[in-house]
Amino acid sequence: MKPTITRRGALLSAVVPLVLRGADEEHNTLSAAEKKAGWILLFDGKTWNNWHGPESDPRVAQSFAIEDGSLRVLVRPAMRKDLISRQAFGDFEMTWDWKTAPRGNTGVKYLIQDVMPLDERGRAGQKFEATVGEHYRQHMKGALKLAADAQGQEYVFAYEYQLGDSSPRPGQQPNPSNTGALYSLIAPTSVPAKPVGEWNTSRIVLQKDTVQHWLNGEKVLETRLDNPAIDAGFAKRWKADAPEVYELLSKLPKRRCPVALQNHNDEAWFRNIKIRNL
Repeated sequence: MKPTITRRGALLSAVVPLVLRGADEEHNTLSAAEKKAGWILLFDGKTWNNWHGPESDPRVAQSFAIEDGSLRVLVRPAMRKDLISRQAFGDFEMTWDWKTAPRGNTGVKYLIQDVMPLDERGRAGQKFEATVGEHYRQHMKGALKLAADAQGQEYVFAYEYQLGDSSPRPGQQPNPSNTGALYSLIAPTSVPAKPVGEWNTSRIVLQKDTVQHWLNGEKVLETRLDNPAIDAGFAKRWKADAPEVYELLSKLPKRRCPVALQNHNDEAWFRNIKIRNL
């Protein structure tokens, strides 16, 4: 369903939740009503259409597989890679189904500002953020060159809707690493996730300077992009070891960006991935 919009285009907090699919409904398709509303099917259940797939980067085939109508995250590739959409989006609404293996960790990334290969060998004792900072300074100069046998990941600088087997224990308050969080920055208000291994439905609504995260029909997060807590979170993580990364993520110079499915070296599955411009 379409979010309620004011005449000025501001996103209202009372967005109408999606109607969740029934168990017998066909997956990876668009209804006539969805097509009329402008939805784009990002994954048809069979092909890499709409994604930068193995034909453009062989690392994709080591990081993702198409399996039983879903995109499956593969573990322990030499250079893991997120799966990035071909199309860029400004204001958008996106929905998808997902599940993970026990203790699995993954995410959906948006507002992607840059992408950079990262060699993680020989970095014992060095903070991850310092390694990223060293690589990024070379990347900015166009001088980053990795060895043919590099091991690590293609790092995506972005916002992230956190997904995984991370429901809070009884009595524990939600935190920025729980499912539904704006990862490491803003905790969800609740975590209505299904038991691990079962399919969940998530949703992002990004419009103007406001973003919402939904989980299984419940809004679990709403924040403005200029929320001081977001800047403080980026500063805490990046400012000392990688000030250039802090500047990139805090200023968001790009507002039309692709979206990405994360490979975090844990098994996860995605299907029914749909998006539309707002």
